[in-house]
Amino acid sequence: MDLKGVLISDIKNLELIYIYSYDSIFKNDTNKYIGAKVVYNNNKILSLDYKDKFFETFIRKILETYNIEKDSRKIILLGSLTKKLINESSFDVLKKENVTGNQNKGLAIFNSFDRYLIWFKNILKEAIKVIISYTKNYETFNITSIDGYNHKFFINYNIGSVKKSIPIIISQLDDDTISFRLNIIDKTLNSIEGKIENDSGKITVDWTDKNNNEGHIEYMAQNNKAEKRIDSQEEVLYLDNTLNSITMDDTKIIDFYYNLCQLNKPSHILKINESSFVLTDEELISNEKEGKLYKKIGSQIELDKNNISIKYSIKNGFNKYDDQIRVTLDQDTVEIIISKICIDNKYYILMEKQFKNNFNSSYSYSIIEVNCDLDLTKPFDIINTKEIKEEIIFLDDVKKYVLRGGK
Repeated sequence: MDLKGVLISDIKNLELIYIYSYDSIFKNDTNKYIGAKVVYNNNKILSLDYKDKFFETFIRKILETYNIEKDSRKIILLGSLTKKLINESSFDVLKKENVTGNQNKGLAIFNSFDRYLIWFKNILKEAIKVIISYTKNYETFNITSIDGYNHKFFINYNIGSVKKSIPIIISQLDDDTISFRLNIIDKTLNSIEGKIENDSGKITVDWTDKNNNEGHIEYMAQNNKAEKRIDSQEEVLYLDNTLNSITMDDTKIIDFYYNLCQLNKPSHILKINESSFVLTDEELISNEKEGKLYKKIGSQIELDKNNISIKYSIKNGFNKYDDQIRVTLDQDTVEIIISKICIDNKYYILMEKQFKNNFNSSYSYSIIEVNCDLDLTKPFDIINTKEIKEEIIFLDDVKKYVLRGGK
């Protein structure tokens, strides 16, 4: 374990907690600062700021230790921001609304790099459409799929009846970010490198090409914003601010799955394309001169005839300087995959829920009996639903469970 991680894990016998934020005496855009300091265990001192990769873990440890020791020790809370963070019952990150799963490992068929790409494939398709439209000036083309493994993929597309493909390298940078690299587009050399950040209802795509042109795509559900653009140093080369209309059918299917999964549907919805939507809500917990404490719900739903995927995150955080500095103090996420399976000539829906927070993850499974083979992009009737209470690792475990009558 990293030395800072060891020091954080050893925090106990709290004496003082100080969450601080101050402005530079210089220009408004310099030296803005958020940090935390604790005095503990006979005057030991540990202090970290928001740029440190351990800052979120540090804050979490402070809150957990305070919650354990507050009734037995006199702990000084220095400053109004500290008191707000520690004492606001509505901002108690130790209380979890999510029900955790009943096993630590998930089904092998769901756990792969391709599963991770679920949350990026449709966004990547939109970026590739912009890149190809600008690079090749095709009047019409259609991306059919992105296939591959081990970071090496192909973007398959049609120009009329002609099928083409482009090699692309895709790598995971962290839980919310991937990078991609294109070298050749339909026999044209054009080195393009970019990344996609997908975070709680806000998605951004940035890339550069061999001529140092810069591409940018931004989707913000909270502000109902969709922008696609390519800039050179002198001018805007491509700009599209068109918003996709959300139809009645879109609303029905989104409502259906959020009800099925027992999730509170966020009120701000942005349509990426016909099968991808991002949703968000943000609640201001307190607004002080030192900064804002907030709770943010971010979600994403990906629709396919055979699989439905939903990501749902609740973040508690600190925000200052009109979103220039945003620190996540705590995050809970559930990722849900809904897939069709056939067992003994009967049709079922398998639902996996993966629960994740800052420190661990767990899984739970449900089996839903239906009356026929389904198109999952449309609401359907449910015959029966059972939560699988035993550990399942392989698809055969699910089949055996169903054939035993759920016993």
